[in-house]
Amino acid sequence: MPAGRNQNSRPEEFPMTSRTGKPLRPHRHAAPYLVPGAPPGTLTPIAGSAKPVISILTINRDVTRPPETANDLSDLPHVDPDGHDMLWIRVTGFGDISPIKTVGETYGIPSLALEDAMSPGWRAEMTDEGDWLFFVLPVPPADFITEKSEHLSLFFRRNLVITFEESPTLLIDRFWQQLIGHKPDEKITHQAGYYAYRVIDTIIDRFFPLLDTEYNTLADLEDALDTDGNPGKKELRQLHRTKRDILYLKRVLFPYKELGTALRQRSQIEKSVELKPYLKDLVEHIVQAEEFVNSCHEIADSLSDIYQNIMSNKMNDIIRILTIISTILMPLTFIAGLYGMNFNVSDSPWNMPELHHPYGYPITLLLMLAIALGMIWFFKKKDWL
Repeated sequence: MPAGRNQNSRPEEFPMTSRTGKPLRPHRHAAPYLVPGAPPGTLTPIAGSAKPVISILTINRDVTRPPETANDLSDLPHVDPDGHDMLWIRVTGFGDISPIKTVGETYGIPSLALEDAMSPGWRAEMTDEGDWLFFVLPVPPADFITEKSEHLSLFFRRNLVITFEESPTLLIDRFWQQLIGHKPDEKITHQAGYYAYRVIDTIIDRFFPLLDTEYNTLADLEDALDTDGNPGKKELRQLHRTKRDILYLKRVLFPYKELGTALRQRSQIEKSVELKPYLKDLVEHIVQAEEFVNSCHEIADSLSDIYQNIMSNKMNDIIRILTIISTILMPLTFIAGLYGMNFNVSDSPWNMPELHHPYGYPITLLLMLAIALGMIWFFKKKDWL
């Protein structure tokens, strides 16, 4: 993390409760939206966001020096396009648009691109903004329990990189820590495309531990199904949460494949022999993550179908047992109701003469018991019980 930045004092990237008052899951992001009807290119400060802090990291052949904070925006540094030094300018905080406008005007970033940088969406994308390549990069959390999803907007050209973040992202903090004090590769130290590749590749790396966790959860649910065969509400809730997390990862990951392919096909990047293997590796890396998330999604769908079938079969068993009980009680209820009719026996010899039989009551009970046992035997013979 750059010197002077306190992680614990970072502003909240989005409210931690929804409109219903329920806590938001880490990957649910309340994205900032522009005022409806605002002219194109209008920059709107984000409520609750900190004032912009502009940090400058200089990367040269010898060593990467610690970042400096730009206090005087009228004297922002420039870099020689043909030199071997590279600048990385990091803008964090969208609470004031004036410094952001100054950065855009100083380095020739179009206002429409700045507007998109301040209101990033969920879809990873790359657009050509004249001399700049502009990336919108959603960043999944390191885990779904303690961390939140993040967003990053990145511009680069030749040997200049500019990133915009509503709040300091852990990904860039850690990446800068890796660069500071180390001597970079001389072949690529002046190529901003390499650092754009590193950022995107680091984002893709985040998917694998998350997918490993979801895959292990699915494996545990599958083992529980094989062992018990009788899932409960707890397992169904866990399966639902896991499937929702996988769908989120799938939704965020898929646009990266298109982005990686487009980045690799850029004409000025294709001329860079040094970058070709890195970009090829990036596309292969994205394909691996895509195959992994597809596999997890298929397993989750399969387990969901199996669990639903088990629950449906369990309900059918309950209904079958209740139906059999009702069927057995039907003739018994008929007999009890028949002899519950209060006809006067003295008025007619046909009014239930068996009521005068000395063994009428036990005979009736034995008859009812025989009917019940006979029906149970019949149901077992038919394999209905």
